[in-house]
Amino acid sequence: MSKITYIALDKVLNRVDGSKSTIYAKMGEGLFPSSIKIGDRRVVWIEHEIDAMTRAYLGCPSQEELKAIVKTLETKRLEVEVSDVR
Repeated sequence: MSKITYIALDKVLNRVDGSKSTIYAKMGEGLFPSSIKIGDRRVVWIEHEIDAMTRAYLGCPSQEELKAIVKTLETKRLEVEVSDVR
C-alpha cells in the first residue's frame, strides 16, 4: 500500500501558476485534478497528482491532453482508494 500525501491550497498555489479562482475554474473545466473534501470547511489535493500536473504543463499540452491527464490521475486515484480498502 502506498502512502498518499495531501496538500492544502496554499501549497498547490506555490507549485502551479495561478490563483485560487484559476485553480477552481480549471477544476470545473476538467483541466486540473479535483480537490478532496476532508472536513466541513477543508479541502486538499493529492500531492503526486499536483506534481504530475506540474510536469505535464512543462510540455505545453493542449486542453484535450490536459483533460486526459486529469482523467487518468483521477481514475488511478479511485483504483488506489478501492484497492487500499481491501
